[in-house]
Amino acid sequence: MKKVVFLILICMVVLSTVSAEIIFDKQPEGVYNLEDSVDILVTVKALESISGNFKMNLICESKQIVYFQNGVSLNAGEEKKMETSLILNKENLGATLGDCKIKASLGEEYEITNDFEISNLITIETELEETEFKPEEEIVIKGNAIKENGEDVDGFISLKIVSGNNSSVEKLSTISNGFFSVSLTIPENMESGNHVVQLNAYELNSDEEQTNKGFMSFNINIEQVPTNLEIVIEEEEILPGNILKTKAILHDQTGKEISAPVIITIKKSKNEIVQQIETNTGELIEVNIPYNELPKNWTIVAVSSMLDSERSFTVLENKEVSIDVVNGTVILTNVGNVPYNESILIKIGENSSLNIDVFLEVDEVKKYELRAPDGEYYVEIISEGESHFWGGILLTGRAVDFKELGVSGRGIIKVLVWIFIIGVLGFVAFVIYKKGYKKSFFGSKKKLKNSEMIFKKESPKKHSELINTSNKAILSLSINGDRHDASIVCLKIKNLKDLKKEGINETFKRIVSFAEGKKTMIYEANENIFFIFSALKTRTFKNEKSAIELAGKIEEFLKYHNKIFKQKFDFGISINFGEIVGKINEKDELEFMAMGNLIVNSKKLSELSSGEVLLSKDFRDRAGGMLKTGEKEIAGKKVYIIRELRDREQHKKFLANFLHNLEKDKAEREKREKKD
Repeated sequence: MKKVVFLILICMVVLSTVSAEIIFDKQPEGVYNLEDSVDILVTVKALESISGNFKMNLICESKQIVYFQNGVSLNAGEEKKMETSLILNKENLGATLGDCKIKASLGEEYEITNDFEISNLITIETELEETEFKPEEEIVIKGNAIKENGEDVDGFISLKIVSGNNSSVEKLSTISNGFFSVSLTIPENMESGNHVVQLNAYELNSDEEQTNKGFMSFNINIEQVPTNLEIVIEEEEILPGNILKTKAILHDQTGKEISAPVIITIKKSKNEIVQQIETNTGELIEVNIPYNELPKNWTIVAVSSMLDSERSFTVLENKEVSIDVVNGTVILTNVGNVPYNESILIKIGENSSLNIDVFLEVDEVKKYELRAPDGEYYVEIISEGESHFWGGILLTGRAVDFKELGVSGRGIIKVLVWIFIIGVLGFVAFVIYKKGYKKSFFGSKKKLKNSEMIFKKESPKKHSELINTSNKAILSLSINGDRHDASIVCLKIKNLKDLKKEGINETFKRIVSFAEGKKTMIYEANENIFFIFSALKTRTFKNEKSAIELAGKIEEFLKYHNKIFKQKFDFGISINFGEIVGKINEKDELEFMAMGNLIVNSKKLSELSSGEVLLSKDFRDRAGGMLKTGEKEIAGKKVYIIRELRDREQHKKFLANFLHNLEKDKAEREKREKKD
């Protein structure tokens, strides 16, 4: 009984202290970002007459901020609604962030809202397909920026690329309704290797202070791109008989050396090739300069990674004569590289001397027999201030004298050459004379017409003689064979009729050799040469990569030829894709018939090309992700060019190995579980 009375008294005391009830008609959201407004609707209901100060406090961890106060006076049973708003800015919050709640109080009475979070976080989501870039290439990043409260960002975003040497480039763009697109051109001198891309998203308040912020970073790789090819020569002026030492150095965008294959060509004047060497950049090569090489300017041409460089050096003049005395005969040989025209002094014994005026062509030899009263003599020969001595030379004669023994060496060679030339000219004149006239019945001579002169019966050479290949293709207008897809590389030599065959044979041999290595069948039609990748020969329908490699190699060979030789190719290259009907005949030749306009379109596309490789849309679509292409318009026609060839085989192998290892681990794990 006493306990019951005690409980009743306690309840009466408690009830007597409750004077008002505070009700939250609207609870706060779960997350707010800076600059948001927290709107709270509160109802105060008086249980008895009350009068006091109503407060709203923001409580974050141990911090409390009073953001609303209002006097309240109510009679018993009355109620009052109050709508409060808290702007989450720096002025109201300072640096306050994190988990918070709001306390509403009137006198001793109070209520607390649900917990909510105040955040300044922006989440960035990006779309970036490529992670490999070249200097001067544009990187474009698109994406979305969303505040933690789920609302879209309207602000700014900066794109920053940080390199290893702490240097950086930066670009600023805007964020509108949560979407952004920011682009930046890679500097031409940016160092190759991995670089960090930083994205900073933020909003600004009215004082242009950053409020909400977001950050993300990822890595990209900047490729090492050859930008400069340098030729280094140990001596720019060299005496004949010495060794020229030179090398080619390939630099990337930052000046670092790159090791790559290089072709170095040494040429005399008039583009006469002395030596051609395939080596690597940075490796020293040595070229012997013959002792009798004429004093001229020579040229070194280097070609590597689609870059070329040229540098000259000079072979100096060297006037030099070799002197020897054998059995009383003075032998003079011009071992220099210019004619020798000097006087030499010959001293015989102590009191006698002779002067001989000598003129020697390069490599020419002259002999002079010395004469003197019978005896043994000491001989000194002085040439250009230099003395040469011989002792114990036996001479005979009446007096001190000399006799030239006749021409030899180059002199004899020159005489023989002239005799040969005159003989050949005489023979040619005789042949022309015999061919140019015919005897009539009466013994008179009748002059032939020009069209009946020499070579009358010879027919002009066909263009097909340019290509000598065992992988021959023959166009047929009617054929029974397999219908299948084929890739075709078309090379058009636009100035073929102006080229001399003997100057271009070697270049065509290189092209044909590379094409045959790719199992390509070759068909030639006048100035057009078609390299056909048929599954009948290659044993695969995936020939796109081989076609691209062949087209690139043809371009490389022809551009190198144009750099080295006077005869220049005016050419175009195209790659097309379509259907053919074909069969391999008994001679191992491809007989084929092209479907639709495959051949015609290949010709037209190569005609539009000015030395670069152009792709048809069909081939571009067929190659798919293998290529990175660019679009171009030539003469009103849309064509495609190759920007980059991607090799995905390495990624495929990695993925295959990864999946294999994953399956292997899974099998071993299941095996262990069964044992357990």
